[in-house]
Amino acid sequence: TENLVYGDYWYTLTETAGSSAGVEYDDATYYLHLIVGSQGGKLGVKYATIHVTAPAEDGSWSNDVNDKIDTITNSYAEGKLTIKQTVSGNSGSKEDEFTVTVTLTLPEDTVIMNDLRVGEDGTVITPNQWENGTVSFDVTLKGDESVVIDGLPDGTTYKVEQTKTNEDLGYTAPEYDVEKAEEDEDIVVDATEEDPAHVTGVISDGEDEVIINNEKNTPVDVGVILENGAFVMMAAGAIAAGAFLVISRKKKYEAE
Repeated sequence: TENLVYGDYWYTLTETAGSSAGVEYDDATYYLHLIVGSQGGKLGVKYATIHVTAPAEDGSWSNDVNDKIDTITNSYAEGKLTIKQTVSGNSGSKEDEFTVTVTLTLPEDTVIMNDLRVGEDGTVITPNQWENGTVSFDVTLKGDESVVIDGLPDGTTYKVEQTKTNEDLGYTAPEYDVEKAEEDEDIVVDATEEDPAHVTGVISDGEDEVIINNEKNTPVDVGVILENGAFVMMAAGAIAAGAFLVISRKKKYEAE
């Protein structure tokens, strides 16, 4: 307070954006107004207000209540990713297990400050496990099982790839489907020679659900049914012939 001098003072006030993923920082410019005067016999700041608009050239300022603020607000947006495994076909078993590899990448030049929980009782991903903004982990799912990854910062890119497809057990290669909270062009279901079939997308404020299906069918020998049918027809014919002989002989005896 020793350097204070009576008068009005205006300062330009801006926020230096941080690097927390999912946070939208307030990039507006505000104006801090200080009035220095006598306070209880001492020199001090009598009033301090933050204005939305700059003072006029003559030093006057607006007293409109809408021109003054008392907080600078940053917003945070997050979403979640659900991965569901299904099986289909006449031999698909809900007891068979599939492995899915999930890779998450934060927006460029950002860091994550919170833990991620993979499922209610699953793995916890801590901020220290991310390397250069990326983390990768596996989840194991049976048919009709799903896992939820909650608290993903807005703008996080995900890649979902089934890495244990059970093709050796007779299942087809995985088929992917995506249900997204907001339709956009950030979803890609793709496969190349270097990179197997997978899904990539970007988390927005809401829920993305990736559904992976593997089909398994066992051929049905329909010929057995036809042969049984032929046997039944033959048996029915024999019974009919026997009945005809009995009736014919009975009529013959009556004629005698």
